[in-house]
Amino acid sequence: MMPHQPFEEWLLAAHDLSPTEAAKLESHLRECSACRALATGWAEAERRLEAAPLLAPEAGFAERWQATLAVREVAQRRWQAWLVLGLSLAGALALAVLLGWQALSSLLSPAHAAVGLLQVMVWVAAAVAAAQEVGLVLVRSLAALVPPGLWIALVVGAAALISLWLITMSRYAIQGVRQ
Repeated sequence: MMPHQPFEEWLLAAHDLSPTEAAKLESHLRECSACRALATGWAEAERRLEAAPLLAPEAGFAERWQATLAVREVAQRRWQAWLVLGLSLAGALALAVLLGWQALSSLLSPAHAAVGLLQVMVWVAAAVAAAQEVGLVLVRSLAALVPPGLWIALVVGAAALISLWLITMSRYAIQGVRQ
């Protein structure tokens, strides 16, 4: 039995064959009646497809398609909103369960709750003090290295970017995002 796989693929290929592949295919077609029948049938099918007239769409097709697309987009946005809401609620519920568990365990021992609260307050105060100290060291170091004109330009540029961002966000909030 003669292998047909590469020859069948070459017959149905949409691209041109290399000269070597074309020569092998011609040689195989002289010997194999099954592949010869496939080549004849495929050539006839291509000829009929090329000769077939192109049909115009029915009247109103574009309008119906655009209306269907708009309905699908609304449904997709609605689904995404429900998904975000559901995930947000699930996250809030998980957080509430964790905090409730923590609060319940604290209520069982008020002394532990007071100590835990005091520890958190001390940690926050220490973190704020450390961040303030690091910030002051950075500002003092940079102030000596950066000329005043550059500082002014950086502040004005940052203010401009913040203003642009605020204007953009307010427009999106008022007008919505256009698709």
